[in-house]
Amino acid sequence: MKSKKTVMILSFVVLLLISSILIYVLRPKNQPEKEEEEELIVANELAYDIVNNALQSMIVDPTKDPLLLATPEERFDQIDFDKRFFRPVFDTKVSLYVATLPQRPSTPANNRLSNQPLIFSPNASLYQQTAFIDSSTSPTRWFSIVKDPSVTPAKYVWQVGVAPFAGAGGDQLNPGGLLSSGDVAGTAAEFSIDFSKALNVAKLSGRLNISQDRLKSFYLIPTLKMGAMPVQKTYYVRVLPIDAEGKVIGDGGTGMAVTYGNPFTLPTNNIIIGINQRFDMLTPRFQGEPGGRGEFPNSFNEIYQKSINPSYESVYYCFVPKNYPVAATSLVLQVTKTPFSGSVWNTVAGLVYQKRINAGEAAFDTLDEDHWLQVDFKSFAPANETLNDNQFITYYVRTVALTPTADPGVMSAKYSKTVTIQYGRDTTTPVIFENIKVDPHIPEVVGFSYTPIQWEVTNWQFHYEVIRQPLESEIFLGFGSNKPYEPYKVGTKLDFTPKPEDDSWWDDVKNAISDFFSDLTDYLAKITNWVSSTYANLKTGLVKLVADQLPLIPDKWRDELAVVLEGLVDYGLASIGIPPTLPNFDELTSLGKDYLATLAMETAGIPASDLMKDGLVELGEGIVENVGSASNHATPNPMNWDFVKLDSDYLYRPAYVLITLHNPYDHPTPIGTLSGYNEYIIKSENRSYSEEQLFARFGGNVYFSTFKVVSGQKVPSLAPGQTLVIPVFLEEMTGKSYWTNGPKADQQSFRMIYFNLGDFEFNFTINYELPNAYETAKAQNPNALKEAIYSYSTTGNSIGFKGYPNDAYEWHK
Repeated sequence: MKSKKTVMILSFVVLLLISSILIYVLRPKNQPEKEEEEELIVANELAYDIVNNALQSMIVDPTKDPLLLATPEERFDQIDFDKRFFRPVFDTKVSLYVATLPQRPSTPANNRLSNQPLIFSPNASLYQQTAFIDSSTSPTRWFSIVKDPSVTPAKYVWQVGVAPFAGAGGDQLNPGGLLSSGDVAGTAAEFSIDFSKALNVAKLSGRLNISQDRLKSFYLIPTLKMGAMPVQKTYYVRVLPIDAEGKVIGDGGTGMAVTYGNPFTLPTNNIIIGINQRFDMLTPRFQGEPGGRGEFPNSFNEIYQKSINPSYESVYYCFVPKNYPVAATSLVLQVTKTPFSGSVWNTVAGLVYQKRINAGEAAFDTLDEDHWLQVDFKSFAPANETLNDNQFITYYVRTVALTPTADPGVMSAKYSKTVTIQYGRDTTTPVIFENIKVDPHIPEVVGFSYTPIQWEVTNWQFHYEVIRQPLESEIFLGFGSNKPYEPYKVGTKLDFTPKPEDDSWWDDVKNAISDFFSDLTDYLAKITNWVSSTYANLKTGLVKLVADQLPLIPDKWRDELAVVLEGLVDYGLASIGIPPTLPNFDELTSLGKDYLATLAMETAGIPASDLMKDGLVELGEGIVENVGSASNHATPNPMNWDFVKLDSDYLYRPAYVLITLHNPYDHPTPIGTLSGYNEYIIKSENRSYSEEQLFARFGGNVYFSTFKVVSGQKVPSLAPGQTLVIPVFLEEMTGKSYWTNGPKADQQSFRMIYFNLGDFEFNFTINYELPNAYETAKAQNPNALKEAIYSYSTTGNSIGFKGYPNDAYEWHK
């Protein structure tokens, strides 16, 4: 049986032959031989004209094509969201849920529809569809499996990766970016993962042949030092059902996002009495051991001015916080050399001591006047002999009570009253410390833009563009000359949609085109295979690029850079929001060429120096060229032409943000992580029709977003003078829930959210991995005074705007 492709080619050949033969056969009889030859030439020319006209009828004028002139709303309305190729719904056979707290929830998860969000409780562990894992507390987290009743797995395999997994296809048991995995019994409904062990780069190191230390610095969070900015990274977890033969049942899915690291804190104004009142902090009458009997026992009281004599044997003081919020899950005791100020406790100025205790630990659960928090001032205060007899230092002590919020990774902070302690043998002359602001030398934001979604058109698969001008002989299968076929210049848009008005000469070809597209599943499989083969070609090209065309990259880094670039293709593009199924992924990749090149060089261990900046230009251009050459080959088409590919103007393209950073300093900037969201809050009164409809459909919910929250996207170190554009690709909320097991945003609901609500708040934040302010000051000036109070002038970048999700936005400094 002939394939549809063969039928297409044969139909075209038959068209040419029939056109020529019929014209010749219908000529008048008894003509001289010379006249017959002339008429055969005329017949061929007429046949050529017929086919040429048919070929030119496929050319599209973009200024007149109603599909390209359609409004975004019109393009959106014609999409069948149940059968989308560009944002596929994977056939996963299990749903995975994660506990909100380290404790095992009292009941397993279920996937029953809930018309209202679960009421968040900071003290009750519940199964949700995302979670934050606080690295300062228990690293173990429980997960719950809800399986499709139609499957009976022999076992499950859980996986933790550094990027979203490929949802289907490929080696699902050994995907790119995999950090760790483990087996779970097929009958289990719950299992736990110890993230202190799961977040291990050993397996990735073996696959990439890159040292573990280098991968740790890129994929794992650093050990948090006192006074440093908190750091969070996003990982992806999924569970695969496995049959008795060891094969995955159904699709694996992309996995759930889990954030791991140190919590951020909501700013708190502790001055507003009655709203954020300070809680109590008890201290004993004197330094040393509390308790005792007699006339002057060292009992606890609420006097907030105390003293320590460093000449005594016991140079410690004890503290007991009281009446802090009952929902608090952590207490942090802090000592500084300057009065507490500001709304962020993590990087408070002058910090010299810090201790955190957590719920579930004995120090937290038994805290009272018999079980206190003890601070040994010898560990940070000057030795007794270094102080003059009449000198003293004032220290300030408080406790911060941390309570989880409904926003994963964010905690609210409440503060105790401050205890002032004068440290010295006499209290005549205080030691005054200089307050110094430290510039963290983070990049400056010099540009920001937002580009809305380009929705695919109906029958996008019929629309192609010419990527190489063909010869006539290619078009007419040997009948034409070897000169270029002029109508099909590069960039020409072609429409293969069969046209009812085509005459009988074109019927066979028209039918063959219809047959080619009739089996949509088969056609989409061809496009998917084309994308996979393009990715494979891209990896090969990038490896060759490193080997042959980057003279500025020293040999000692070449092998690792080549491996990193392969990983970039395997899972790096997905980690920045480029789905691995998009036929136009080359255009999206080009938007972030320098960003991807910088990430690759940083992962390979190439320092952020002028050398990196110089090599970066070549690598960025090389990535674009290789992406272009890898994707610049024909996509499957009914004519089997090798000079056309799908036209990106008719395809889906996700919304994206471009954030432009610049390093004005003569040294590299710190690395960071980027997060972002957009939000619309429905008013309590005078609601529009769309607001009323959404309020009712989503159980009284008033918070809506058009895109999934962005979290954990890497911001690399910038070389001196470097300007870098960071692309942030946004995944729309179509088909997704706003809370665990909530109603999904169907096509009609999302249309109202995206097009009808009004101005959304768009906010993007970059948090940098900054050490203690004194360490930064010393790095900038080796002669920085140690006996001073250092604090940062700023700790990150925040960028945002207010606007409709369907409207573009741009800002430049």
